[in-house]
Amino acid sequence: MHYDVVILGSLQDPHVSSVIRHLHADGIRTICIDQIDLWQDTVTFRPERPHLRVGDKCISSTSLVWNRRAYPTLIEFMSKGDKKFARDEFSHSLFGSLRALSQTWFNSPESIRHASYKVAQLSWASRDGRLRMPRSIITSNEADAKAFLDSASAQCVIKPLYMPIIEGESGFERMYTSCVDSKIVDNIADIKNSPCILQDFIERRCDVRLNIIGSDTFATRMETRHIAKATYDGRNVDDYHNILHTPIDPPDDIVDACIDMCAHFGLRFAAFDFAMDNQNQWFFLEINPNGQWYWIEEMTGQPLSQAMAGEIRRQLQLSALPASRSEPGPP
Repeated sequence: MHYDVVILGSLQDPHVSSVIRHLHADGIRTICIDQIDLWQDTVTFRPERPHLRVGDKCISSTSLVWNRRAYPTLIEFMSKGDKKFARDEFSHSLFGSLRALSQTWFNSPESIRHASYKVAQLSWASRDGRLRMPRSIITSNEADAKAFLDSASAQCVIKPLYMPIIEGESGFERMYTSCVDSKIVDNIADIKNSPCILQDFIERRCDVRLNIIGSDTFATRMETRHIAKATYDGRNVDDYHNILHTPIDPPDDIVDACIDMCAHFGLRFAAFDFAMDNQNQWFFLEINPNGQWYWIEEMTGQPLSQAMAGEIRRQLQLSALPASRSEPGPP
């Protein structure tokens, strides 16, 4: 069966269900491949007559794939190594099958992976010049780390390069951005075991989340100074309802830079994190190419789900045009 949009995610995810409501109102046929179903059902793809079957769902063709969050849940009886292997096999079978069925993605796995490299993000921002950044170094070299810290005029922070989660036998531990205190300085030689990012600490007046959806922008100021544990990382809160969220108008040059960065990485959606200092200067921290956004709509009423559905609809229209008339863009 043909579907206009195949969604990778979960129907229990409000990001997915809110967008589906808008798409269905426009008569757009969708199907959601729920990550839980990948374990409960089976996945089959036949290359000679391309179609994908997940349980009793059959997809023969699709115009667009929305890669919301394809992350199969874990089977508890498996060891950590077996879980990773099985998850990777499911992901490769799913991504590969859908790649064979459609070339139009909202955002493709390749684009998400490329844009997830913080080194590439910081390098692009530093070359572009429109985005102010904290002084930074990525290193596993003790001497380089000491030299960077010694040259700092104020406090520094340390943060991971990729997945800020450590999986242990008893569960998961999240690694937040932390102050480089005397304990870290005394053990700085340990970074040889794992490269990290060191940055000058920006004393924040507030955090800003800037969501880019196609050409639409939604900027939200988030007040966290009253939460002590969020001093170095605005995400380190027990309940985001304790944060005051306020829609704001971002500076035009920052918006233009973020849209250009999305184009560089082949993204149609991305969430940008900024720190605003006491002089109201914006400092680029990172881009999340597949970040959460629904809580912003919930807290502020900004119509992000409507904008997501609108951009998906626009991409569907472009994919239906003859190749010579369609707009250029990332796969």
